[in-house]
Amino acid sequence: MATTKRQQIVDALQTLIAATSGLTGCTVWQLMPEEKDQLPAAVIEDGESTPTALAGGVTQHSLTVDIDIAVVGTESDPADQLARSLAGDVLAQFGTDPTLGDLLTGSRQSGLSLGVNSKNVRLGLGRLRLVLEYETSRFEI
Repeated sequence: MATTKRQQIVDALQTLIAATSGLTGCTVWQLMPEEKDQLPAAVIEDGESTPTALAGGVTQHSLTVDIDIAVVGTESDPADQLARSLAGDVLAQFGTDPTLGDLLTGSRQSGLSLGVNSKNVRLGLGRLRLVLEYETSRFEI
């Protein structure tokens, strides 16, 4: 079975985001680690894709990707500040190769949400949303 362009994009994004300073790991479509020693971490989820038929049998895809991050805060390093900082670092890391080695024709940030869960651990959470644009032949993803 051939590797789809979408899979190539997700693989390249995972490799790029995993290189973010301070992350202990970056996975795709996995549950966020819950153990303190496995955080900060990121999880990538490739979601909805909107295809548009172009001339010459080409399809333009607009793929929404969420990068979820989690950090553990302390008294001296509050979780909300750590989450903001890590979200900025992840976005900056993406900015070092916003075409993922020319797999993409365009990319942009389309959202960022942050929150804190303080039930048992002061856990800072973030979701960075990107829109990744790429082209394939007709009837390919």
